[in-house]
Order: sequence, then C-alpha cells, then structure tokens
Amino acid sequence: KHIKNSAKTIALRLLRRGCDSRREIADLCGFSTRTLRRTVVRYQTTGSVAKAAAVGRGRPRLLHTNDSNYLLKLARHDPCKFLDEYQHFLERYRHLPVHISTLHRTFERAGLRVARVQKMASVRD
Repeated sequence: KHIKNSAKTIALRLLRRGCDSRREIADLCGFSTRTLRRTVVRYQTTGSVAKAAAVGRGRPRLLHTNDSNYLLKLARHDPCKFLDEYQHFLERYRHLPVHISTLHRTFERAGLRVARVQKMASVRD
C-alpha cells in the first residue's frame, strides 16, 4: 500500500508537537507504528520522508548511452533514412546487431517521430 509523502510529513509534525502517542498518530494518519518509525529514521538520515528513487530496475538496455547518442546524431545529421539503414550503420560501424524495434524505441525515447523520418525517406526514394 502506497502512503503519500504528505501523510508522512503530517505524522512527523504531530510527533514533534508531542501531544499524541505514536500509536494515536499512526492511527490518525492511517499507517502502522512501524511505518512511522521508518519514516522518522528516514527523515533523520536523509532529511526527507520520501523513499529514494529506484535505480537500475528492469531489463538493461541493449544500446548504451554512447550508442544511442551516435544513433541520434546520425538521425539529426541525415533524417531521411529508413530504420534498416540506421540498423546497417550501427552494425557496420559499432558492431551492434540491433533489432529495428530497438531503434524505434530509442527514437521514441529521444522524442523523434519515426513515422516522420520514414515518410521523408520514402519521399526521397
């Protein structure tokens, strides 16, 4: 169950005020005394009630940052190419056998519209 950071902040303020017990504060805010204790410890160590952002979750990306940057530089330099042409460049000059869907996702993450790039390439040919 996700507990909002605002509820944790309110619990800390109530705790600092000192009028209520930890059990009463936890009941008021809708979470357990253990959660309240973890929130207090997190606030004392980090200065924030929020959990640290999860880093490195999920499947690792096939293209490293340098490879993605190379691909995006190619696309910005000569945007009139099909995805298979970009695939050929990566395989030839970077020795990366990358699937076309990986290239498509890389362009989408960078904010480039692949349909527009492919349409410009088809007009050229």
